Amino acid sequence: MLKKKINKRKLKRQFKAEERPKNKRRSTYPDLPINVEVGRLLVRKLMPLAVFLLLLLPQSVMAQYNTEDKGALESFKALFEEANISNMHIYSASAESEGDYFFDGEQVPRGLYGLFAANWREELPADFEAYAVFKIRHGAGDAYIMRFAGQGTQKMIALFIIEDDKVKYLQTLASHYCNEESCWQMDSWIQDFDGDTRLDILQKARMLQFTLMDAPVNEYAQVLLQTKAGTYSKDDDVQVKVSTYEFEGDK
Repeated sequence: MLKKKINKRKLKRQFKAEERPKNKRRSTYPDLPINVEVGRLLVRKLMPLAVFLLLLLPQSVMAQYNTEDKGALESFKALFEEANISNMHIYSASAESEGDYFFDGEQVPRGLYGLFAANWREELPADFEAYAVFKIRHGAGDAYIMRFAGQGTQKMIALFIIEDDKVKYLQTLASHYCNEESCWQMDSWIQDFDGDTRLDILQKARMLQFTLMDAPVNEYAQVLLQTKAGTYSKDDDVQVKVSTYEFEGDK
């Protein structure tokens, strides 16, 4: 990440203090460029107008991050189609697959975005779009497959769980984006790889470079086993024939 060069010279703002009448009480905030009494008067005058304008805002905007009621979580869960899976290949849409895309999903209303954990929301552009795709079994509970798109947002599919009434990120499953020289692609397969009935994840990722006729420049794979706690841990010992799992677009 590029660091912005900061000018270390300290800029000083100088306010010319007005000469106060001798019989006036000294202001508690002498550096303010406005008389405190006048400021208080403005607040009293403008407050009714501010309340009136707030009432005119659309309810969807006012409720965008108002998700304290339990009904918000139920509304969120209802957006997902339940999928009883044993083996699912998950991939992000490319330019070729956008017309008929299996993981399109149903758009999540912005009024429910407040359910996302704050640290996850802050990582995304302001205009990101979230789509509810599938609900799958996850240990003794459920996990939620979601797709993200929108202006300035890289195409991505990720797995989430609900914990402490918040939607929390668990694992990236798929992504696809390109620049002028290359494309990055990650696909995942969800299935039980170690025979303990919990759904694990095989991730495969590659970079394709246009100058090499879309030949892979780098490619890697890893198996993530689901633990009893519901998290994922990389395992190098489990035997998986990775070559039999083909990227979307290679079939």
